[in-house]
Amino acid sequence: MKKDTKRKLKAVLYLIGGFMLTLILSEVIFLLGFYPLFDEGQKGLRTTLFVLWMYGWMYAFYRLSRSKTSWWKILDAQKGGDE
Repeated sequence: MKKDTKRKLKAVLYLIGGFMLTLILSEVIFLLGFYPLFDEGQKGLRTTLFVLWMYGWMYAFYRLSRSKTSWWKILDAQKGGDE
């Protein structure tokens, strides 16, 4: 049981670390690539595009982690059993 706990902790840490790395990488890409294209007067457009950009990256991380890990299937099975 102790080995299983270590394995779960390691998986959670990798998932959180990967998510944080994804957010940092996407922010750097946006700030270096797209931020200079907008004038100071276009703050609303810039903010809206940044939110959409971050949402897209978070969704991509969600899809990637769902396809590469098996614990989503366990959660879906438990959720289906509760209803």
